[in-house]
Amino acid sequence: ALVRRKSGVVLIDTERNTTKVLVPKLPRMPFILVQGSVAVVGNEVLDADKDDPLGSISGRPLALAPTGDVLVARGGPPSAERLALGPLTWERPALPASASVGSGARMLR
Repeated sequence: ALVRRKSGVVLIDTERNTTKVLVPKLPRMPFILVQGSVAVVGNEVLDADKDDPLGSISGRPLALAPTGDVLVARGGPPSAERLALGPLTWERPALPASASVGSGARMLR
């Protein structure tokens, strides 16, 4: 289960009796979307079925696909005064450049 604890997000695995911090620090009022086991919290994309974050996105999330792809407005996010500005694009979450195979990132072949 993904659980918001204080200012972060932890993954609690009741079968293995483990807790792992996935996001140590969140913005004060993060935008949250959930689609099945996948969630986007602020700019972080998480999957409750995986032990590591899927990555982060660059814009405010508008929609979330079950694959973890996130719809973002490249022209500007929505506000109280206007709608989101296009073009709208699907963004695949990216791991930070500092992530390596030894730090929990998974290499695809």
